[in-house]
Amino acid sequence: MKIIRTPTFRHLFTASAILFCEFAMLPTRVHAIPPQYSVTVLGSLGGSLGTTNDYAIGVNDSGQVAGVSYPTGSGQPHAVRWTGTIPADLGAGCGYWINASGQIAGYSPYGVSVQAVRWTGTTPTDLGTFGGNESEGYSINDSGQVAGLSHSTNGSQYAVVWLGTTPVGLGTFGVPQSGANAINASGLIAGWAQLTNGSRHAVVWSGTMPFDLGTLGGANSSAGGINTSGQVVGVSQTSGNGASHATLFSGPGNGHTDLGTLPGGSNSEGMAINDIGDVTGMSDTATTITNGVQDAFLYTGGKMYDLNSLLVPGSGVTGLTIYNLDVNRGNSINNRGQIAAYGIINGTQRALLLTPVQPPYVPPPIFQGYNFWWWFETHGGLLPPGSNPSDPFVSQSEALLSLAHAANNVSPQLRADVLETALQQVSQTSAMLKKEIKELKKNK
Repeated sequence: MKIIRTPTFRHLFTASAILFCEFAMLPTRVHAIPPQYSVTVLGSLGGSLGTTNDYAIGVNDSGQVAGVSYPTGSGQPHAVRWTGTIPADLGAGCGYWINASGQIAGYSPYGVSVQAVRWTGTTPTDLGTFGGNESEGYSINDSGQVAGLSHSTNGSQYAVVWLGTTPVGLGTFGVPQSGANAINASGLIAGWAQLTNGSRHAVVWSGTMPFDLGTLGGANSSAGGINTSGQVVGVSQTSGNGASHATLFSGPGNGHTDLGTLPGGSNSEGMAINDIGDVTGMSDTATTITNGVQDAFLYTGGKMYDLNSLLVPGSGVTGLTIYNLDVNRGNSINNRGQIAAYGIINGTQRALLLTPVQPPYVPPPIFQGYNFWWWFETHGGLLPPGSNPSDPFVSQSEALLSLAHAANNVSPQLRADVLETALQQVSQTSAMLKKEIKELKKNK
């Protein structure tokens, strides 16, 4: 098949402006307080040579999970679909991404190599290659389109999208090295492509046309996740190439958001983003330099949190990890806020599904910016009986009381965030009262 090359950027200007103009008005969560998460331990196929070694990698909005488990006595990983806690063995391979209907994209062994596969039910469909002997499917949208990579006849590696079982090569920047990591409902694809100078940059493909998303100032970047609105998350080297940070890409010329790291860390990478704009990934911490271990994070409301600190007390989980054994990719967080991960329980690695104790809530536009509406919905329900939501003073005063009560009923890690929100509430209430007093005096 013919690889479609990109035209020069001046020819892309109009298309680029249309594609990325929507970045300015994308949904984001307005609150600063993350939920806590309950932990569901997913069933195993038995364990590799007596040791459980399971990976939960992707989760759809129904809570079905795709990943990997090892059958009893086997050293070969099998792709798995979990519905509830029950694993369905899909055969040898790896399941990366699961769509709304439960179809899974991944790979299966094929001779001495592997080939991209789409599982429907427990039936695999071999998607073939782009002329070479190896391919992998990393993402699948609700239309069944699979994005991934394939080797060509000359051994080069190309980003590919499979339409049915037909692989279509995605455009490059003149160098035959690229990879597609995620595809959204409208067919926009996120990944990376190599430049002529040897650097790799995060890319979004519209059709087969690539758009260079640039970097945070360093040489290299890669995109791992894309949501329905086209928000792209991944990783980029910072200026000087001394560190790599999780990044929210905003399109050519629009700047990017450096999501930073967990406290004390130097490096991080963003792997998945849901339609609310919450991001999951992995980050160094203050102890990474000594133990070499990164921690899973949730980025929400403009702040990065260590997921380990958000687990409901008594979960028994340590070493919580978002799958990152290959590159930063996956649909590890769904639109309900559930997160696919894995961690250590009683000395063994188990696949896990993390579920918010209360589902994430995005307030209606009229209430956005008022953290108390989110708080009432997620930490105490509705306004107390007899209150008058039409009276701003009553509503905001009750919000402050609710926050004050909440500060005594959350973990120490979250108390600062609750108190910060309460302080914002005091400021809002004070400003509102001053305005109302002024109006009342003027109308005397």
